Amino acid sequence: MDKALETLLGEFASIRLEEMEAVKLMNRIDTKFVAPRSVLCDLLADMKADYRVQEVEGKRISPYHTLY
Repeated sequence: MDKALETLLGEFASIRLEEMEAVKLMNRIDTKFVAPRSVLCDLLADMKADYRVQEVEGKRISPYHTLY
């Protein structure tokens, strides 16, 4: 994984899996956007104040696969 991305995610406040129970997303709407990887760090930097990164077993980056 890109070192700059790892560093940036390390600057976010974290939320553990156990804490997610208190932030149930009952009316959740997922919106997906496609952007070039080259702008990912800029986008994430703009979100640091408003979002937390989920941390599971000390890891903030994990594989994710979905099928629609």
